[in-house]
Order: sequence, then C-alpha cells, then structure tokens
Amino acid sequence: MLDKSAFSEAIDYVLQDEGRITAAVVPGLFQYRAGEQPLDARFRTRHRIEAVWRLWATADVHALALAAMLREDYDAARMWSDYLAAEIKLDKLILQEAAQYDVDEARVRGTPPLRSTVLMVESMLRAVFAMGSTPSVVYAVMVEWHWLRTSVLPAERVKDDVGQEFIRAIAAHPEFPAIKDHANLALEVAHRQIMRRPDGLALFMNCLRNGSAFFRAYFGELYMYGGAEVPERQAPAPARAPRGA
Repeated sequence: MLDKSAFSEAIDYVLQDEGRITAAVVPGLFQYRAGEQPLDARFRTRHRIEAVWRLWATADVHALALAAMLREDYDAARMWSDYLAAEIKLDKLILQEAAQYDVDEARVRGTPPLRSTVLMVESMLRAVFAMGSTPSVVYAVMVEWHWLRTSVLPAERVKDDVGQEFIRAIAAHPEFPAIKDHANLALEVAHRQIMRRPDGLALFMNCLRNGSAFFRAYFGELYMYGGAEVPERQAPAPARAPRGA
C-alpha cells in the first residue's frame, strides 16, 4: 500500500490531469485565472452563492459519512468529526466576506443551486449509502486540494486586479488560520480509508475522477451562465437544504 506521501502524490497526479481536461472543456474559466480577460463580477458573486449552497447541501452527506465511519474506523471518525466541526461554520465566513458584494443568507436562499450542484449531492448521497464514507472524504480532499493550489495566479494580477478575494472566490473556500492543518486532516482520514480495504485505493481514485467530473460540470455551468442567477422556475429543487431553509 502507498504511504501517505505517495498517496498525496497520486492525488496530485489525478487532479492535475483532471485540471487539464477542465482547461480544455471550459477554457474561459482559465482565461480568468491567467489574467487574459477581466473577472466578471457576476461570476464572482454567483460563485460565492454556490459555495454556500454546497456547504449546506453537503453537510447531510458528511454527517451520513460520519455515521458510516463510526462503524468502519472509529479513530478515523474522531478525526472526521474534527474536520466537520470546522467545515460546518464556513458558510458564515463566506457570507461575512461576501457581504461587500451584497450577498447575504436571504439572497442565497432566494437563488436556487445550480443543477450541477444538485446532481453532485444526489450522487454523493447514493454513493455513501452504497459504499460507506469514502465519497464524502474524497469530496473534502478535492475541495482542500483546490484551495491550496489557487496561489498559482500571477502575482501582478492578484495585486492589481482583484486581489486575495479572487483567490477565495475561485477556491469557494475562505481563508482561516488552520487551513493547512484542515487539509492535512482530510488527507489523513483518506489515507486511513485506502489502507483498511484491499480495493481502497482503486475505490478512492474512481471517486476522485467522478467528483472531478462534477466539479468540471459546475465550472462549465457557472461560466456558461456568466454568473447570472437562475430564475427559480428554471432551477431544480434545492438539494437537501438545512432545516429552516
């Protein structure tokens, strides 16, 4: 089996490969990141709205994964509960940062999630019921991986155009002090998972490819809409919104 360092390298390889596919399918997205065209304010705002929806919609999935993990690996479940304790607060952090763009909780609730988000969450729910906690952990690893690598933006664009807020927008994940520890925690849980069953690595990598396809669909949909908020009559039903929604 792979040690954690080799496992991390394998994840890098797969997600970099998926990134190349995304660059070919959604080239306009990478023009934003390369500084070849100005950032559309609607894109930036819609991305924040969807980030909150994804946090709300995946919370149920992560909780179900925790229940499964308690049976699979109790020690891993302890770590996973620490990860979720931080993750469940991130909607407030995003909304706090997004207030400068007139995005608040009411606006998010009034803007149905994109179809790609709904389909992703439905797929994750089915997968957790079918195979246990792995799909939820894969999603966490992907989110953390993308956040940690958004610093590839050219320094002059970060400084002169939209600054650190653009990095946060693309990552859909606001900065907080323990971000690297948070990412390492997700990786540690993932590594324990691949070690506990003979097909663990293959299962994880298959979920990683599948999850990347949903990420690609999301960015394609986001870019296609140009960040425009979708009229409610055209949108799918919200995916497992939190109580009180």
